[in-house]
Amino acid sequence: MNSTSSLAGRALLAVVLMIGFYILAVAIACALLYIPYAEMAYAHRIHLKIALVCVFGALAILWSVIPRIDKFDSPGPQLTRDQHPQLFAEIEGVAKSVNQEMPAEVYLVPDVNAWVAQRGGVMGFGSRRVMGLGLPLMRLLTSSQFRAVLAHEFGHYHGGDTKLGPWIYKTRGAIGRTLQTLGDGSWLQFPFLWYGKMFLRITHAVSRRQEFVADELAARAVGSKPLIGGLRTVHAVAPAFNAYWFNECAPVLNAGFRPPLTEGFERFVNAAPVADAIHRQLDQLEEGTADPS
Repeated sequence: MNSTSSLAGRALLAVVLMIGFYILAVAIACALLYIPYAEMAYAHRIHLKIALVCVFGALAILWSVIPRIDKFDSPGPQLTRDQHPQLFAEIEGVAKSVNQEMPAEVYLVPDVNAWVAQRGGVMGFGSRRVMGLGLPLMRLLTSSQFRAVLAHEFGHYHGGDTKLGPWIYKTRGAIGRTLQTLGDGSWLQFPFLWYGKMFLRITHAVSRRQEFVADELAARAVGSKPLIGGLRTVHAVAPAFNAYWFNECAPVLNAGFRPPLTEGFERFVNAAPVADAIHRQLDQLEEGTADPS
């Protein structure tokens, strides 16, 4: 079984579990509503306390599982083709190389990372493609490494990850709302707690596999060496950005000055103590083992 068919099987299982959660929620809500009805219909009496617990429990479950509208908040300034033609030429070139459409919106984010998503709409319907590009990331990567990282992100579009993602994300949110609404210690929590743990375990495995498949696509499109170099830089340098931002940039900004963010970060990661910490981070990363299953 190849990686794509394996991922498709896992994704199908995630979809089945997602549908199963909503069936479970509706079934439990209906069973709760049936209890006071059955007591009235067959025993010709009703326990008010039990009836209230059942009715309010059913309503709480049904309210929690109703899909919410995805309100997308801008993660940073939006980049446009007119303002950054060279950047968009790179993005478009990578998109064509993997036979994918351009994202509808591209944002600059304060992070050593790049990401893609389908945002807006309800449960993925009516959504649009969105891409986030980290400002420090673009400073530290070479052109080929940047293309490889872009190809990896377009790999998530290619594999349909961003279409499946909103469904999984909304279902996780519905499970969380249900548990929170029912309250700690409620006996009604137990089936949702059990199902939620199983759902998270399966969907996390799907997410891990999606990353490997996106890596495969990027390696074929741009090359394995740029991809490895780009991913090494991202994983090694990303933890240093928070320290740089809070310890170096924030005090300067609070004093009313504007520091050179990207140039300053490049100097920061090349400083001897930070560079040594980054190398140790890389050594630990390379000593670890990856489990693609």
